[in-house]
Amino acid sequence: MSLSGKRTGRGCLLLVRTPCEPAPMLSRVAPCLRAVLARIRIFWLDLVALAGASVARSPLLFRRRPLGHRTQVARPPAQVIALQPRRRAAPR
Repeated sequence: MSLSGKRTGRGCLLLVRTPCEPAPMLSRVAPCLRAVLARIRIFWLDLVALAGASVARSPLLFRRRPLGHRTQVARPPAQVIALQPRRRAAPR
């Protein structure tokens, strides 16, 4: 084991890591700018989705029939079945 260098360990086992210099501090403007850009992107995607839904539903607006109306299928004429005349009950 060596005391110099960035790693102190044996093989793939890492025992100690020497401290590195701290990461530079980002200003507060960068996270705010990223949040604003994310909101603008979400707003743009909402507009695209609304436009797509409007285009998909536009044929329904130009129909002449009501939305729940089905196309009429020609039905065969109804058959009238004649009933047998009623019989009188036998007197008691």
